[in-house]
Amino acid sequence: MTFLSRYFIHLLLIVAGFFIARYIIKVTLPVATTITFSFEGQSSTTRLIQFFFTLRDQPTFDEEKSSWGTLDGSKNFQRTSYSLPASLDVTHIRFDLGNAPSNPTGKDTLVVRRVIIDNGSASTSIEVKDLITFSRSPSIASFAEDGTIVNQVAGAYDPYIISGDISSLLADFKFTNDLSHWGTGVFIYLTFVVAMFVSVPPLELSLSKTLFAGSFILVLIIPSLIVVFSREQTTNTEKRELAPSPALSFDKDYPRAFESYFTDHFGLRDELIEAGGRIKVSLFGVSTNSEKVMIGQEGWMFYNNSGGSDFIFDSYTHHDLFTPGELQAYVELKLAQKKTCEVKNIKYFFGFCPQTQTIYPEYMPYFMNVQVRDTLSRAEQIKAALEQSSPDFKMIDLRSSIMEAKSQARLYRKLDSHWNSYGAYIGYKSLFDQIAPEIGVTPYHLSDFDITWVVSDEGDLVSVSGAAPAPDSIPVFSPKSNVPGFVHLTTEGFPAKTFITYCESCPDERTLLIFRDSYTEALEPFISRHFRKVVYAWWRYDQTTVDLVNPDIVIELPVERYL
Repeated sequence: MTFLSRYFIHLLLIVAGFFIARYIIKVTLPVATTITFSFEGQSSTTRLIQFFFTLRDQPTFDEEKSSWGTLDGSKNFQRTSYSLPASLDVTHIRFDLGNAPSNPTGKDTLVVRRVIIDNGSASTSIEVKDLITFSRSPSIASFAEDGTIVNQVAGAYDPYIISGDISSLLADFKFTNDLSHWGTGVFIYLTFVVAMFVSVPPLELSLSKTLFAGSFILVLIIPSLIVVFSREQTTNTEKRELAPSPALSFDKDYPRAFESYFTDHFGLRDELIEAGGRIKVSLFGVSTNSEKVMIGQEGWMFYNNSGGSDFIFDSYTHHDLFTPGELQAYVELKLAQKKTCEVKNIKYFFGFCPQTQTIYPEYMPYFMNVQVRDTLSRAEQIKAALEQSSPDFKMIDLRSSIMEAKSQARLYRKLDSHWNSYGAYIGYKSLFDQIAPEIGVTPYHLSDFDITWVVSDEGDLVSVSGAAPAPDSIPVFSPKSNVPGFVHLTTEGFPAKTFITYCESCPDERTLLIFRDSYTEALEPFISRHFRKVVYAWWRYDQTTVDLVNPDIVIELPVERYL
């Protein structure tokens, strides 16, 4: 019997112990409290540097969560630093390089050296050769080949640079490098190795038993190996906050806290949950969360939310109809808003974006279809009442145009609760066609855009249901050279979730205010190319916002379920 055979189990346990020790050291590393992002550069004039970030579950840059720093006009390099809690699941960062029109000549320059990320015990630099790969706004006239000199378009707003997904990079900064912690781990492991040879006698095993025992132990340690050699988990299929890594202690609550952490983070856990979801969706056509999402015909997914408060269930089933008194009050409110705008010489328009269930009912599952009441919808209620009360107040209705265009292409996303860019274009064209007599704006033709279709298995309904029944084809619209571009302005002083666009080359100098929801976001690439300034304000009509913006035109265009 060879040494390897006699001590095979010893060696296997020692190897397993090594990886388990690494895993324990890794998960018990002290957690970093903050991560600091520093922008290092030199500016010819004093300018504000605004720092934005996005989170895994909040993928848009939020003005309210941004931070400010100042680069003084100087020949010396300076840093502006911005700290965030290390527990945040940051995916992208953005630096606005002075977002005021204080550069009338375009000759002001900014020398960018690097971006530094630090957690107090370790740091890394994103140098200029990597910064040049950042996306940047159209108001940056040029960016030197080495990534150092930024020249801004004369008089333009909001030059900025945006990183790609840096979540994997930041995963290494969520824990501090404590050498004493690693030393303790190594000492415990070496003690374990010595104890193995001293206390466990050599075993006499046949080859078959040796292989069986080795395979069994290997299966047990594979999940730990995966955790040891993978980065910190930043996403999970359950879309919930995972148990955090507890600080190593001898407190009586530590074992329970560590068990919760291990249960949420053991190797292959996310893959096994996702596989279970895919089996349910693919083989049985059943969503893992059918109360919120249901799977229909030909791979379509539909937002249901029968037990929620997002209005969709009552909307598509026509259970949300107004009583006569409620309908009269609603109509009077819209007429009053229109009159208030007219007194201020502002044109007011009101309508809605049809939801997926209205445009593609033929793909809805049987369970959803049988719950739809055979009656008019709330949108039809409002439209008829408005026309009866004020014949000259035409409610904007995009349904007929979108229904006619269904034969051209798919207009809504199969794995998402919104329309795609093609559907948004049809809606935008129908909107402008209906209000053109009053505002004199002609929509761009479909031929003004290059359209490519990409395959995607992502969508807001996929994240809820756990898996996609089949990939979807999504159109991507790219404007041709004859279509003017636009940039985003700062939204400081405006309500949360507002975004503002500015089109310097647009001949129409009017300001448009749109009260929006998530459906309106797909309209932005089309509408913003017509007016000098467009303000997209979140949610319903608000007179305070109208007075703040002082627009020439107001459009209130919620999705159908929010009427």
